Amino acid sequence: MFAMFILFFMGTVMTAAMTLFTAQVSAMSREHSRVVALHLAEGGLEWALAKLRQSRSYRGDTGVPLGDGTFSVAVRQVGNRFEIHSSGKVPDARGAVIQTLRAEGHFAGKSPTVDLWVEMSPKDMEII
Repeated sequence: MFAMFILFFMGTVMTAAMTLFTAQVSAMSREHSRVVALHLAEGGLEWALAKLRQSRSYRGDTGVPLGDGTFSVAVRQVGNRFEIHSSGKVPDARGAVIQTLRAEGHFAGKSPTVDLWVEMSPKDMEII
């Protein structure tokens, strides 16, 4: 009887440990996907700045493949100022992880100059 109690207790402890381990692995995987999506969004901003150096009429791209995901950029210009929204998207076991950055700046001659570069939370996002 005592041996069965010990086996039951050990089984319960092992089940709890495996549940905790699985949750930790899932959280680390999600965080890794978030970081990759953020890097993709940064790549999208750099892409947009390079395109703006070539032509001020550049307005953006959608679903550009890069590494393990894609990025999409949208550019809005008013006079000498511009705003860029760039989203990096990485497939994930629970769907997709999306991170979005916003940059604001102006043109100094032909070169775009960034004045502000911020990570956007979902509540800050607007369609441009």
